[in-house]
Amino acid sequence: QQQQQTQKRRNKGNRAKAESVLMQTGLVRNEQGLIHEGTETPFRSESTTSGMSPSPDLRTQNSPGTNNEGTSILTNYEVFRTAVPPKVTAKSWCVMDGHTGEVLFEKRGHERREMASITKMMTCYVVCKIAQRLQLDVKNTMLTVSMTAAKLNGTSARLLEGDILSIQDLLYGLMLPSGNDASVVLAEHFGRFFYNVYSQKRANRAHHQIKPCRNPVKYFLMEMNKFAEILSLTDTHYANSHGLSNSQNKSSAHDCCKLGAIIMQDPYIATIVNAKEYSTRIDNSRGKSRDMTWKNTNRLLPLDGWNGVKTGNTPAASACLTASYDLDGYYMIVTILGARARELRWSETPELLHWTIDNIRKRQLE
Repeated sequence: QQQQQTQKRRNKGNRAKAESVLMQTGLVRNEQGLIHEGTETPFRSESTTSGMSPSPDLRTQNSPGTNNEGTSILTNYEVFRTAVPPKVTAKSWCVMDGHTGEVLFEKRGHERREMASITKMMTCYVVCKIAQRLQLDVKNTMLTVSMTAAKLNGTSARLLEGDILSIQDLLYGLMLPSGNDASVVLAEHFGRFFYNVYSQKRANRAHHQIKPCRNPVKYFLMEMNKFAEILSLTDTHYANSHGLSNSQNKSSAHDCCKLGAIIMQDPYIATIVNAKEYSTRIDNSRGKSRDMTWKNTNRLLPLDGWNGVKTGNTPAASACLTASYDLDGYYMIVTILGARARELRWSETPELLHWTIDNIRKRQLE
């Protein structure tokens, strides 16, 4: 409890700084406090119980699972929430309507737990939003892999120090093989950008020169947490960009579902997380190059209806998964945290999903 109070004070102290960066990059809040760019609104204007609505250009009137007004047909959940869920090993889980953010069923949905590489959903989201706002050509903006990134342990995109990749390549290397190395390359680069924004403002006030950034990842993490605050992910705090074990890097099944639904509204991110594999050619600073192919760690993708989002697994978090399902009028996000074994994710997640659909169908027939 004392740690949470300390973290709240830190977040409050960083709020003004982070807000100034968002304003200087053109990122502002809409009426629900959700981030958007200029006059473009990525969420519907009408509010929902969760404060989240899907993007109108993604969930159209003809979209499966919507009525002629483009809203979800899954309503009146309370009447069947007394149903007994299947027994799964996951410590906590949540099934959410991807259109509205309505929680359909959950078990300890707001329990804060380490979420392993599900962390990378926010890393990807922050990078994409800032790149979009700055109008970066992600296919041709090249970044160099540092020694720090290349030596990071855990799941890897097999990057080497001196490798030169585009932002797009790094995003695929982040989300498909769950590359911790790719996450650090992105956090270092965009962290330096945020640092320069902060430092320029301070330098202008004090008439000082900007000093070199010693810890760019720190500033990237500030933005990850600012985005979490703006998106009302109240159970979430990020302590790293990759999800390796850290007692301060926590979220909940509910927040992971909500963030999964949000990032799936972005067509570019949705394309990345739905890719089963991705191939590229990597150059390096020594003038050599090599071909690289990454395969998605999400084994649900070959199954009908499953189209994202992110896997995770560490000793502290155990096996985790946030998955998106869109088929036959049902668009749902399912998160399980703390499953007993990695292989169980591929059975427990569909089991919870289809159990939820069965309960909805039973109610509709009554």
